[in-house]
Amino acid sequence: MEIILSNQCKSLRGNLGRQYGYTIQKRKGRFYAVRFSKGEIPPDAHWRFILSCADVARLKLHICDIAVSGQELSDALYEAKHYIAARFPKLPTYNARDIINLKHTFGL
Repeated sequence: MEIILSNQCKSLRGNLGRQYGYTIQKRKGRFYAVRFSKGEIPPDAHWRFILSCADVARLKLHICDIAVSGQELSDALYEAKHYIAARFPKLPTYNARDIINLKHTFGL
């Protein structure tokens, strides 16, 4: 997942919380979500991290949007045992608004 920063934010690294199992790293001038290599990560952590980034993007302070591939989104939903929603993703890329809409549509 790519994290697109707002104009007020030049850099963002670290994590939104250890419970997610993901961190934000800069690679080739862009920011991405990267899974922790050590420790146990809850099955729904990937989905919750995507959802948290989408929520932060709604505020447009640090993150203005995210870009999640349809395959990554489907995998995250399946890992979180949201099987019906996992079959839904059909677009090549989803943004923060799409993620929030998906959450409300399926009551996730």
